Amino acid sequence: MSRPKYKKYITPNIYKIFKGIFGKPLRYIADRYETIWNPVPKTPSRAITGWSVVVITDGNNKSSLELFIKSAYNELCGTDYEIIVVGPPKLDLSYIEKDIIIMHVPYKELSLWTVPGAVARKKNFGAKQAKYDKVVLSHDYLVFQPGWKKGYDKFGDFSVCTNVVLDIDGNRHRDWVTWDYPGIGQSLLPYNHECTEYQTIGGNYFAVNRDFFLEHPMNENLRWGEGEDIDWSFSIRNKIKFRMNAESKVQHSKRKTKGIFGNWLEGTQKIEAILKQKTL
Repeated sequence: MSRPKYKKYITPNIYKIFKGIFGKPLRYIADRYETIWNPVPKTPSRAITGWSVVVITDGNNKSSLELFIKSAYNELCGTDYEIIVVGPPKLDLSYIEKDIIIMHVPYKELSLWTVPGAVARKKNFGAKQAKYDKVVLSHDYLVFQPGWKKGYDKFGDFSVCTNVVLDIDGNRHRDWVTWDYPGIGQSLLPYNHECTEYQTIGGNYFAVNRDFFLEHPMNENLRWGEGEDIDWSFSIRNKIKFRMNAESKVQHSKRKTKGIFGNWLEGTQKIEAILKQKTL
């Protein structure tokens, strides 16, 4: 986790010492606070056919959140759906078009230096209030691309699924990947291949069957930057097959890591060579 911008005057060594002394107590305080002030919601007993789009946000980037909500609405309006925004209790959503119905789920998060954000807790929290059987769990910097809904209509049912994820420049991001493929490790996997036993699902965006996710939630002891998505993938990949919908797309609305390089590029080249050899 990078140091907060307002702490730039604190040297890395001082930060490390501070975290070593106060990190665990502050984390305990944050965990207790969030457990007490965010009681577990009552999940609708029976999932209805449709889409629940759950987006987690800190509310600091209104333009990104607005793009996310509008793009989801454009794809799902006229169908059975809901948009659930998990964010601060005082989150301002007044700038969103009135025609778009939003369920704001307040999450009281205690922001403490050295304590990362509670992304796993927020995703679990939002999913527990979803009423539809198919759930999107996403961060607020993704944008649904035209045809997203049609792609899923053709795709059919799934337990855990992802689709094409593009960066802000339109290049493929780390959407359908291997993590610990023997002799390779991390790589981009061709969309028409699957090897769940060596794959992980990115935590910034994925789709999941609601009841499956409720039975297999994310580990709330892990916070932002601590691999909560990797841990979750490892815990479920021996139970189901991950699926890839190459007909639907989302795209980043802000710049993240650009391109595929280093071990990701090397791994991608290796696995492409292996798969090509298998087809010969």
